Amino acid sequence: MEPPTTSAADHLIAYLDAEDPYDYRLHDVQDLQLEAADARLQEVRDQMAVLRRRAEDTGTDKVRALPDVVPLMFSDATYKSYPESFLTQGKWNALAAWLDALSTSSGAADIDMTGVQDIDDWLARLRQHGHFVYVSSGTSGRCSILQVSDHDRQLDLADFQTVWRWKAGAKPDGNHPVFALFPSAGSHRMVDTFGKIVEAFGRPDAMYYLSDQPLLVAEVNRLSRLNKSIAEGTASPSEIEAVQAENAAKQAGMAEVMARLGEAVYRHRDEPSVFVGTWGAQLALAQAAKAAGLDAGVHPDSLFQVGGGLKGTTLPDDYREQFQDILRLDASRYVSLYGMTELTTFLPECSSGRYHYPPWVIPLVLDKLGESLAEPENGELTGRLGFFDLSLEGHWGALVSGDHGTLRVEPCTCGRRSPSLRPDIVRFKDLPGGDDKVTCTGTIDTYVRGIVAGADQ
Repeated sequence: MEPPTTSAADHLIAYLDAEDPYDYRLHDVQDLQLEAADARLQEVRDQMAVLRRRAEDTGTDKVRALPDVVPLMFSDATYKSYPESFLTQGKWNALAAWLDALSTSSGAADIDMTGVQDIDDWLARLRQHGHFVYVSSGTSGRCSILQVSDHDRQLDLADFQTVWRWKAGAKPDGNHPVFALFPSAGSHRMVDTFGKIVEAFGRPDAMYYLSDQPLLVAEVNRLSRLNKSIAEGTASPSEIEAVQAENAAKQAGMAEVMARLGEAVYRHRDEPSVFVGTWGAQLALAQAAKAAGLDAGVHPDSLFQVGGGLKGTTLPDDYREQFQDILRLDASRYVSLYGMTELTTFLPECSSGRYHYPPWVIPLVLDKLGESLAEPENGELTGRLGFFDLSLEGHWGALVSGDHGTLRVEPCTCGRRSPSLRPDIVRFKDLPGGDDKVTCTGTIDTYVRGIVAGADQ
């Protein structure tokens, strides 16, 4: 029997096992990337009517060059395009039909949803039937919902392990105290992915989570909607008072949690520990550890991982100096990542402070509306960041984001030759004017509504 054929995507993903997966020239892998992108289009268009219709309407029958990808890109808003009535009126099979329309596998709409009370019940019911779904944090008032495959989840962990090895020479050994600054359960991508890191590195008697209560999507959505109403000036006085009281109670409770975790950091100060979370939560923990008596730093072999950059977070200008003053870790022990829920892959930060692309993610930079590729200037491209994650199987991997950034294709000062992003990435909505309109969003939403209309009867 002949051995299975290795695809272009497989060749690119195999860089996971390279000594340095981020030391390559884009020119050397671009033909493979385009071949893999076209193969992905031919495969997924037969699985997703939404993509097939978009390809037909734009006359895109094949990916020959990067401009061919642009009209096929979804946006993060695509994965928030479900009608709010599906949630408020409990139309769970209709919501599942919407999910099917944006996934490479179907069958979610056929699941018996009897007894489902809210979106968290709905997510649990889907997982019981083999449909693994991630949700985003929903800080805009509405969370993204997207399906991933077993392959995606396995590659997610493999990618993280590669990053740990690449940046800090670390391998999971199940013998570290781990401080996980997120709940131990829930449907958020961080809980699943970062949770695997906790399990891989953590010693059973020394795994500390922010909470053992599940991160409930329904609760996050409710608070996000209320906070949005307050910001827009449409919330009632009673709603404002209720939110203020609830936020005050949560802040008090979080202060107690951080004090407890800070004491644990102090107790484990002589052991190599692992810290996983966002910059804001990590800073709160470091300050709590200092208050608990940490005055000479943590063990020098400890590892510190943060994800998501600073988008939407306000921190002191000297936050990195504060970490250094408290933790006393060498820069090589910090693993900073840039990414988003809609993609499997994260981009790790190098010693020069730039985020590097692995070869299985095609870098794209577009104009403000996401209609065309940006023109290079002085060897860099600045604009709306786009990605084609060729490793994704559960949903379509071509995404135009809500982020503004600058891509450089030339070698980085760290010595690596791969494409990289400057660290000054911001959300378009946070730029002057606050406009985050992407042209493709409305079109894709129209396709999806047409496909799921029959389920909402």
